[in-house]
Amino acid sequence: MSKNKNFGRQHEHTDNIENVEVVDEVVEEVIETPIEETVDNVKTSEEIVETPVEEVVENKDIIGVVSGCELLNVRSNPEFTADVLTVIPAESIVTIIDIDASLDFYEVLIGDLKGFCMKKFIKIKE
Repeated sequence: MSKNKNFGRQHEHTDNIENVEVVDEVVEEVIETPIEETVDNVKTSEEIVETPVEEVVENKDIIGVVSGCELLNVRSNPEFTADVLTVIPAESIVTIIDIDASLDFYEVLIGDLKGFCMKKFIKIKE
């Protein structure tokens, strides 16, 4: 009886070896694809990205809070003598749409109103 048990075990080992050979054939088929073709496919996938990363970063809203004064003038241009469009109180929230509008002013959006506020009175929220 022990011979039959050993025969069965030997047969199992033979089956495993055949399976390994089949796996090797499958692996060889996959490896046959040249690396250059894979790299080319990756390069073309970059075309899927429609908006460059730089534009996404630039379009990110920067939020500011009025601080250091009780009332802040929102002006029509980035100049100290420009017309005042409105006045906003301390702790008002503004969206900064151009952080580099001038040396002293941010271009801001308050609701639907665009204007310019002095940088020294707006604290950027992080």
